[in-house]
Order: sequence, then structure tokens, then C-alpha cells
Amino acid sequence: AHVTQATRATTRSGSTPAPSIRARLSGECHGTNPARKPTLKRREPLAASDSEQLWKPPLPALSRSSRAPTRMSSKRRRGNAEDSKRPVVVPVAVEDELEEEDAEPEELMCPITRTLLRDPALVVDSGQTYERKAIRSHFRQARASAPRGTPVMDPVTRTPLYNTRTVVNWVARRCVEAWLQRHPERTPEGWDSRELGPAGGFKGVRPEDLDALNTLAWTMDAARVHRWPRKGDVHQQDASEWEGVYFEDGRVMELDLERSDVTGAVPKVIGAFTAMETLDLSGNEITSVPKEIGACFFLRRLVLTGNSLKTLPKAIGQLASLKTLLISENELKTLPAEIGNLTQLEHLDVSWNKMNTVPSSIARITDTLKALNLQGNRLTTVPKEFGNLASLEFLNLADNDIRAIPRELGDLESIDEMDLSNNAGLRSLPESVLLLKWEGASILIDESCDIGCHPNDFEVLQALRNHWPPLKKLWVDSKPPMKWKGVTISRGDVCKLDLKKMKLTGGVPPIIGKLQYAVCIDLSGNDLTSLPAEIGNLFDLVELRLKDNPKLKKIPGILGRMDVRIEQDKGVSFQMPRFRVGTRVECNVRTNLGESRWIKGKVLQHYWRDYSWPTGQFAPYQVELDESIPGSTPTPSNAKATKIFAPADNDYCIRSMATAAKMRKRDTGHQNVRSGDAEPMEAIPVANAHSYAAAGGSQRADEPELPRIPLPDFGIFLNQGFLRSG
Repeated sequence: AHVTQATRATTRSGSTPAPSIRARLSGECHGTNPARKPTLKRREPLAASDSEQLWKPPLPALSRSSRAPTRMSSKRRRGNAEDSKRPVVVPVAVEDELEEEDAEPEELMCPITRTLLRDPALVVDSGQTYERKAIRSHFRQARASAPRGTPVMDPVTRTPLYNTRTVVNWVARRCVEAWLQRHPERTPEGWDSRELGPAGGFKGVRPEDLDALNTLAWTMDAARVHRWPRKGDVHQQDASEWEGVYFEDGRVMELDLERSDVTGAVPKVIGAFTAMETLDLSGNEITSVPKEIGACFFLRRLVLTGNSLKTLPKAIGQLASLKTLLISENELKTLPAEIGNLTQLEHLDVSWNKMNTVPSSIARITDTLKALNLQGNRLTTVPKEFGNLASLEFLNLADNDIRAIPRELGDLESIDEMDLSNNAGLRSLPESVLLLKWEGASILIDESCDIGCHPNDFEVLQALRNHWPPLKKLWVDSKPPMKWKGVTISRGDVCKLDLKKMKLTGGVPPIIGKLQYAVCIDLSGNDLTSLPAEIGNLFDLVELRLKDNPKLKKIPGILGRMDVRIEQDKGVSFQMPRFRVGTRVECNVRTNLGESRWIKGKVLQHYWRDYSWPTGQFAPYQVELDESIPGSTPTPSNAKATKIFAPADNDYCIRSMATAAKMRKRDTGHQNVRSGDAEPMEAIPVANAHSYAAAGGSQRADEPELPRIPLPDFGIFLNQGFLRSG
């Protein structure tokens, strides 16, 4: 109080105000002197997504003197010249000032719980301070969800912690005590009383949990349990002596008895660990779990994998906090219907059991269940109610005897992967589930399952049928594409196209370049005249048969760069791009200012590619311009920032000097789009090709001068076809 009065007296006297007690306390807490930011009137617990964001130091608070209400003189209101030099002071209500003074200091809040620190614990590795119970719970959950040996992450700094040891932050603790003394009538938000917790938590093991551990050691026959300190041993209060047991504030929080040779039934005393959050009994010979386990209300992770369980107690449905339930590799024939009461469950693994049916009550876990594994059972049907699992991302129904999939599964809008493989009786899928596959979800199925044809490939087949009249008689609408002559479909994708001796004439339509998974294409024995450059987009193509096409004299030169086995007639040559290496050309580029320009340059090479691009992806030309593109940034590999590439071989992208002169004479050189064509035909992507050429990065020894071009930013080249016909 004396310090506060002295500070206010100094402020009124006009000299520099001394730092407030709160500012000094916050400086001691953090090692620097960041003052707190404005009080949050409503605090919410830190969500999982929020914990990934870095916590920023509080903003400085205004001093009391600078926020005091000031009465303005009439001269100032009339605009007196002398008063205009004085600083303008904004009035602040006294009530707001007092409310901020009495608020809980932001710098003493736990970043996880968003409440005042009651037992501040400093993480040694990261230097961050948290509520002890909150940070220890974070460590337990991180260890349970991550693979063994993976370091946990600090919730604020997101740095790996190879040592999760915590110590008491005595400076923060004294700051909290000082705040409580200044506000004797206040109970901090989230506290049940004004008393601080024991520094560093409860020392040793609490009597109720110690009794339960002694009983468990007496009744359970397990190798790890035999190494526990016996009743009456002086080491019983030493938490480090209990192998596989993790304590927090004297309570058992985690019990790890994995592969401990536990046999028979789990003792009923397991229900006495009411604060326990993790129980791992995997890899033993357990035959039953008692109903008393329902008393473990705070249990978040239960692992019973690799035992001999035949049933689960109905009390399993009382574990309201359970998020992970792993009971694979047992002898379960069914699950209790009460499992649908686990409204917080996120991961349920019941794979490799002997279940004939699965309860539809699981569908009640609509908001949280993300992964459901039912692989390796004896299921013949799937409950249609599973279509209500709005949050489900992974569903494994492989290795069962399922004969039909309900159409309601097509309502799983969040699904990323659905495994339906190794179900011998499954011959087809409903249209709604197929739609999930066509929209990008990974639906794993057997080759024997008829799922039709991917819409993209069906569009190509339709275009080929309309282009070549003979195919209209062979590919009729009354039959599915799988039964069309010469069409081989595997898992919905056209993998082989056999059009041998089908009296096809003219050129092959460019749309054939959309058969992304085609491995073999046979066009021999026809009267074809040309092959489009788009065929170079077939990255999976292994074999191309073109024999006995007397009018076919040239094929795209891109095929010579691909690892494709080509069967062709004698005399057929590769058709290279229009302009030879060294030819003077003009390229249509777009600068970073958004304007389109034609710039002169010289062709450096054909079918240029960056080493980071997928196999089979090329650009027709690499060109070196006579001048750098305005706004470009030179790099060591492209000192003058003049190297670009042209993704299309046509006059709207790259043209000869003669064509450029004619177009300028007709004043049509500004036209960059074909009549009736909505897509831009610029040589350089809209987002400035020079920025890609200047991206830098490592280079291969055989391509020392080819700069890396980030493919995801290359809109035209990626989204509208890698190669287009001129």
C-alpha cells in the first residue's frame, strides 16, 4: 500500500512514474517486463486447435495517471492556440478503470485452462509455466496418442520435449499470493476456494490410492506387479518405485500393465482408481473385466488389445470421458448396446474378434467418433444407422463376410478412407457410396467388385464413341462400360483400351489424354492420321501399339521422352515442336503487375521439365527472354531473371517473329484467348512465371541451370492439361 501511494504521489508531481507492483511481478514471472493486456471478461478453456498457436506476451497496460478522467477547459474547447500544444487525454469511466484494476492478471493465467495459476509448474525444457494438473494431463494424452519413443510437444511453443520434468515456479506462486492478499474478498474464477494447492502437488501417494495399489498387488498375478514395493515398505511413498504407475498430486493417473503376464479376471479393486485417465492391459491373458470399472469416470483411454475377452460389462457405457477404446485381437462375439453412451469416444478398434453383429447404438456417437475399425470379424451386414456418424473419417470393414453395403453409408460426408476389401460376397456398391469414391474418398475394394466406371473415364469413352461412328455399334448404352468391347476397367478406372482393327479413321481426339490410369492402348490396324500431344499426359502408360496405320507418319515427340514401349510402322518419326532450338520467338507473359506483354527471346530446349515434376510431365519449350520481366528477382541460377517456359505450343502462347509482325500489323496481338474459348492461352501462368523460375532450390547435376518451379502454383500447367495440341 505504501508503495502504491508513493507511486501515485510521484505521478501527480509530474515526474516519471515508478513501475507498478503488477508490472514488477509480471517481470519477475517471465524474466522480462511484459505488462498484461486488457482483461478478457469471458475466458474459455484452451481448445486443441488453440494450443497449436503461439501464446503472445500481453500488451502493456496504461498507467493510472494516463487513464484518469481529465476536465477540459473552455479555452481548449474553443480551440485556444496555447492549449492546442497540450496532449489530448481521452476520458475513461472510473468504473471501467476499477474493473480492470480488480481483474485477474493475464500474465498469471494458465494458457491451457485459462484460469489463475493455483499450482504453477515450470516445464524445464521449454521454460513455459502451466497449471501443474493441466500440463501433466497434456503429457499423458500426448504419450497415449503418439507412437512409443516420440517426444511430446509443448502446447504453447510446439517444440519437442525430450524431458517432461516440471518444477515449482515459486515466482509465479508468490505473484498469485500477492494478488490474493490485495483482493481478500475475491475467489478466482474456476477455483473452489481461495487456498493455493500444495507446492509441487501432493508428495507421495494418497492413502486411498495406496490401499488400492496394495490390494491390486495382492490379488493380481503379474510380473510387473511383483516388483512393486510391498505394504509397509519405506519406499511405498516414493512414486518412482511403482513401475508402470504414473501419479499426479498423489493420485494414480495412468496404469500401464502391458505385457505383464496378467491372467484371469481383472480384480474389482480397479474401480477404486477414480482419478485414473489411462489404463493399458494389452498383451496379457485377461478373460474378463469387472463391472466396477464403470467407477473410473475420468478414464480417457482404455487398451485391452491382445487378450482373451469374450464379453465386456455393460458398465463400460458409464465411462463418460472415454475417448479411445482399443479391444482388438480378443474373442468378442458382440458388444454391449451401452457402448453407444460413450458420447466422447473418438477411436473404437474392435478388429480381429469373432463378432457376428455390431450394435447399431454406436451410431449415437455422431459428433465425436472419427475412427471405427471392425476388420477381421464375421460380419455379414452393416447397420444402416452408421450413416449418421457425421464425424467419421476412417471406417475399416475389411476381411469380413459382408455381402451388401447400405446406401446410407453414402451420407458419411467426412469420410476419408473406407476399406471394403476381402469381402468375398461383396459384388457391387450402392451409387451413394460410389459417389464418395468419385469425389475423392479412398474406397478400397476387390477387383471382383463391380463399381462401374469413374465419371472422368466414362466421359472419355463417351467422347471416343461420338468421335468414331464404328464404336457406337460396339459400345451400346444397354450394357455397362465394363462389358464394352476392348475396354478393361479395374476398380473403376480404365486401365486398358484395345481398339485394334475397329475401322477408326482420322485423328485421335485430345480427350484421350484424360485416361490417367491407362497402362496399355492398342490403336493398331486402323486408318489413323494423327496422334495428339495430350497423350503425353498418360503417366502410367507402359505400352502403345500403333502398327498398321499407313497414314500415320508422325507421332508427338513427347513420347520419345517417356518410358513407353511403342509399336509403330517403319518410317514413322517423332513430331518435334514447331520451333527449333535457337529460333527467335515471342512469348506472351504476364508480369506481377497483372499486365500481359509479348517479349522476344530464344528457344533454349524442347520438352523442358523440372526435376521436382512427376514422371512424364514436360513443357514444350524453355525460352530465354531478351529482357527480364518487370518486377522479377534475379537468383544465382538465373542471374538476369530471363528464363521461362512455355506450357503450350500455339500462337497464343509462343509465336514466330513473322507471325508476330503480321498480328501487330492487324492490331490483334493483344488477343490472348481464342474466340469462344474461356481458358487463357498465355505462355506464362497468371502468377508470373519469373517468380517460379526464381524459386531456387537444389538442382541435379545433369540439369545445372534448370530452376525449380513449384508445381502447385502453376494453375494452367496443372489444372488444364500438361500438354495441349498446337
